Amino acid sequence: MNLRDSGVEDITIVLYAGSKSVDAAIGDGFEVDTSGASVQSADVIVMLAPDELHREICAKTLSAYFRPGQAIIFAHGLSVLYGLVELPEFVDVCMVSPKSVGTEVRNQYLAGNGVVCFTAVMHNRSGNAQIVSDSYASAIALGELIISTTFKEEVEANLFSEQVVLCGGVPSLIKCAFEERDTRLFE
Repeated sequence: MNLRDSGVEDITIVLYAGSKSVDAAIGDGFEVDTSGASVQSADVIVMLAPDELHREICAKTLSAYFRPGQAIIFAHGLSVLYGLVELPEFVDVCMVSPKSVGTEVRNQYLAGNGVVCFTAVMHNRSGNAQIVSDSYASAIALGELIISTTFKEEVEANLFSEQVVLCGGVPSLIKCAFEERDTRLFE
């Protein structure tokens, strides 16, 4: 929706047949393609599926439709960095990674604030990959907080924050502190 609200007019969402998101996307006024054929006429393809699905989506749905001059943008660099997805040599490979969950990206966009957004280019076949990724970042996250990085830096920072901060040590420390506090209060 941020793309559309930023003035991008030709948006097609590719979803698998039977996806629960098909009706929501149509209800929001988007064209939906369940075959992947629309990729052939797209200048920019944005991969927003979970990392573990990238290989299958590219191999089974998108690969027949890639053409020279296109750019594919990933929201996270893991599958590209570690070779978990096979992409043709003739496409630009970019990353635009907002540092918030999708709903918060939307909320901040609507509030006029934007969010921090990392951009990176892995393959710049067209010579325009950085411009494409920065333009996309600007359209979805208001463009004020775009930070150029690398796929490696984004992946390592993301994994560290998820595994150590959000799901690892910090929550465990908070839990231990809370339990210790409760133990001492009731002695």
